[in-house]
Amino acid sequence: MIKILLQVLFIVVPLSLAQASFEVPHVKVFGVAEKEVVPDELKWAVSVRTQGMSVETVSSDHSQEVAAVLKFLLGSGLTLENVKTSRMQLQENWVYRANSRVREGYYGFTAIQFTTTDFSEYLNYWRKLSTFKNMTIGEVRFDISNRAEIQNLVRIDAVKNGRMKATALAEALNAKIVEVLQIEESNDYSRRPANAMRTMEMAGTGGEASISTGKEIVRARVLTVFRIAAE
Repeated sequence: MIKILLQVLFIVVPLSLAQASFEVPHVKVFGVAEKEVVPDELKWAVSVRTQGMSVETVSSDHSQEVAAVLKFLLGSGLTLENVKTSRMQLQENWVYRANSRVREGYYGFTAIQFTTTDFSEYLNYWRKLSTFKNMTIGEVRFDISNRAEIQNLVRIDAVKNGRMKATALAEALNAKIVEVLQIEESNDYSRRPANAMRTMEMAGTGGEASISTGKEIVRARVLTVFRIAAE
């Protein structure tokens, strides 16, 4: 009788999230956990795009412009570990004129990513970067330096919460959990959307601006399956 009741009770678990088939009485539960963390890093994504009519001119000008930005970043106290260049390109510059696609010289492009940890320097970086020729600041977002470590701890808490939930459900039917049959993390639940957790707020005070980090919620949801038996 217990076996029949348990099968009916836990049939509501979506099959797409629990593909394994078990021939023994079992319980499937989701364990959920979360932790609020104050971000300790700023991730910057900037780029330099240089246009010109000849390959030689674009190549020379672009190299100088990128070098100037890197010189400032490394001179500000950042190290090569904190600064990364990528997506370097030298391409033909195609534009539309009178419904026709025409070439207008060439362009050079380099993306630069870097990380800062002193939030009080945010405005200084912004002001200085805005003075560089052909510079675009694409994104500045908060991040957590030890995210992987925190995520692992939250996963463990989710598993523990799942076990407690499974134990309570089994006891409600005069049964007990015996062993673990499956553990599966639900990856789409581990983090909130970026716009919800990394909003950068500007607060003006006497003409100066500062940023408010707020808190980021690191979450985890884990599916656990336990074999059960009658008490």
